[in-house]
Amino acid sequence: MLIDFELRNADITYGPDAFTDKRGLQMSILELQMGCIPSLIELYENFDIDSQFQGLPPSHMNLRIAWLQGLLRSGAHLIALNDGNIVGHATLMELPARKSCEFIIVVVKQHRNNGIGTKLCEASKKWARTLGYRSIWLNVSSSNCSAIHVYKKAGFRVLNSLNADLEMEVGL
Repeated sequence: MLIDFELRNADITYGPDAFTDKRGLQMSILELQMGCIPSLIELYENFDIDSQFQGLPPSHMNLRIAWLQGLLRSGAHLIALNDGNIVGHATLMELPARKSCEFIIVVVKQHRNNGIGTKLCEASKKWARTLGYRSIWLNVSSSNCSAIHVYKKAGFRVLNSLNADLEMEVGL
């Protein structure tokens, strides 16, 4: 099935930044390019539905593809690569009224807890600052202790507790 994707690239490019994860695997973080879209689709096709937050990414594949198409048209995107495969994806979605951006991050289940999320957070903060944002905002499930740990380590602080979610922000 041929799917049409449009990618909005930021005015200022990012990366690549190379690093070694906690298992000794070589990784790099760079701005998403059109040539990596098939690997990104594969990441989301194989996404662990148990890791969904607020229904994202959608469970049904057609809805997931439509969600991803919208995300790619409107955000600035970083990916974590290992041997040419995307193992992490971070998105900065502009919130113009606040000169801020919303942060969405996904790390493939088998690559979690190895420093990739931390590196994507650090890279996203650096890039958001370069793009002129004043802060990064996110929502996270209050039961996602691993993600909250990563966000706090990256300097995010809790703004509000909303039912079972936390609203967090980091100034740049």
